[in-house]
Amino acid sequence: MGDVRGVRTIVDGIYGLSYSMSIIFLLVAIIVCHAAISRMIDERRALIGAQKALGFQPGEILQHYMLYNALCALLGVSTGYVSSVVIVEILVLHIFSTDFLFGSIPLAFDLTSALIAAVICFAIFLAATYVACAKLVWLPATTLLRGEVPTRKKPYFFEKWTAYKKLSLYSRTMIKNVLSDPGRMMTTIMGVVGCIALLVICFSLKQAIENSSIVQFDQYFLYENRLVVDSEEGSVDEFAGILDEEDVSWMLIQDKLKRFRVDGGSWENAHIVTVDADAFEELSDYMVLEDISTKSAAEIPENGLLVSRKCAEDNNLSAGDTIELMDSEGIAVEFQVVGVIEHYLAYNLFVTTTEYYEATMGEETDECVFLLKGDIDGLYEEVRDVDGFMSLKDNSEFEADADSINLVIAICLMLSAVLALLVLLNQIVMHINRKARELAVMRINGYTPRETRAYVYKDNIILTILGLILGSGVGMLLSYIVIRILETGANRYVRTPNIPACLYACAIGAIFALIVNLIALRKIKTLNLTNVSGN
Repeated sequence: MGDVRGVRTIVDGIYGLSYSMSIIFLLVAIIVCHAAISRMIDERRALIGAQKALGFQPGEILQHYMLYNALCALLGVSTGYVSSVVIVEILVLHIFSTDFLFGSIPLAFDLTSALIAAVICFAIFLAATYVACAKLVWLPATTLLRGEVPTRKKPYFFEKWTAYKKLSLYSRTMIKNVLSDPGRMMTTIMGVVGCIALLVICFSLKQAIENSSIVQFDQYFLYENRLVVDSEEGSVDEFAGILDEEDVSWMLIQDKLKRFRVDGGSWENAHIVTVDADAFEELSDYMVLEDISTKSAAEIPENGLLVSRKCAEDNNLSAGDTIELMDSEGIAVEFQVVGVIEHYLAYNLFVTTTEYYEATMGEETDECVFLLKGDIDGLYEEVRDVDGFMSLKDNSEFEADADSINLVIAICLMLSAVLALLVLLNQIVMHINRKARELAVMRINGYTPRETRAYVYKDNIILTILGLILGSGVGMLLSYIVIRILETGANRYVRTPNIPACLYACAIGAIFALIVNLIALRKIKTLNLTNVSGN
């Protein structure tokens, strides 16, 4: 039976998602801002040199570009305020309002959070601008007026290697092109990392939620259906006889919803499963109780409770600790914890023996839940009219719903595409502009358009692959953090690294990179071969 605390659980989950994703989006904003201002400042090197020659101070030039980005930040913050209320809030309410009978919900605007977000945004934009501009504005006017980035004078350490010397001039030049521009190299890699990390997090989060029940019923709960009986209205033995006649494998347990608390804590709900000590070996065919420390079957809890993992984590429980269960009279009874077991379903679970439960709680157990394995076709018609029948359900009711994450995935896909365009496209176009004369000379000297394009995109392929690998690693690390933040209440998701999520993200990222390269490389066809200096 649900209650209003479900609202708090959902709100906590949204807060966790918003905080974790905001950090990621801030990292993306840094990359986009730095790449954009780097390109602008690079294209205006000669203009900045002329300004310095005319007497402008470095601080005045720097202030100009920082004010430019401050205006961009102001526009971004204003757009964010509007979109957060009229788009994001409406979408979120549309997704979750169907779970509750609240009627219409007014839109809200939190001024304090909005101001904090604005301050952070301005600080990030201005810091990224300063890092991109600070070094360049202090260069001498003569250096800036040349309009070219100073090249490395010292030889690279690998130039003495025999393998490097055997490479063609074409290949050696491409290698040096990458290393001579570390800013472009790092920005390109980090742009890909941002795209992939966003997608890995979203795909991992969706699969972590959806796979929680799958993992539980594949590895730990091995039964397919549950038959629940009211033992006061009917005979449990009668139902057992029907199951035997239908040749259905079954196990009878107690599964009761009880209130529990730790020392100084508030009361929470938990399922209490009890089985006779002699039947624990039989229970292993239906429920695998895996100790989280040893990864093997937990010992029979003859004098205590086995506690589900998420409950133990939330309440800082371990073997030797005690908890209190509320009996039928509302009196708190102390129980001992003897172990922690793996559990992925969205409720707290305690497992113990019938003997320990009855001796400690002072009341008899009520074994009225049948765990069923095998074909149950026709069973419902046999039991539905029997006195005491309550329900016959399969495991589908425990399937986790991750549809709310689809909106996050759609937003991250859009942001990844924007990131690819703003960062990768800018970097490639800027690189082509810088190498325009060199590329034109290559065409004049007989290089085909294909070979000329390869001179540009081959190093992009290497940088993209590095970004895909690094982005997958960063994404898996951040995914674990985001998943843990979103595990509100008794929710427990799959936390292990998700390789399929990385593959999906890398495939999409590679497509984005391919599209960006195809767009940028069209510029090579427009090179002026009759006037090289015009390039």
